[in-house]
Amino acid sequence: MTISAILDLEKAIEIFKHEIQTLLELEDLSDWDGKRLQEREQGIPQTGLELARQCIALLLNALSESPVSNSKFKILTEKPDILEAESMSPLRLPRWSHCH
Repeated sequence: MTISAILDLEKAIEIFKHEIQTLLELEDLSDWDGKRLQEREQGIPQTGLELARQCIALLLNALSESPVSNSKFKILTEKPDILEAESMSPLRLPRWSHCH
């Protein structure tokens, strides 16, 4: 299953919240069995992983849009022999005012 990147942290959190709330609902408990409980249990970490993947997509998108990181990665891919020396120097990422 492929999940498209949302690239909007607030929307990704809202979707996560909705999906988790759905998994936590206790409707018609008389129909519950071990299989239903197991499905809900497995759905919770899977939903968390989906949110984590959205956050990774946001990070990669920000890096791809940053002129500083683009020029730095271009240099690193053109001259792989300096990759080891560059690994000693941290990449300065852009500050995200909307992510706290």
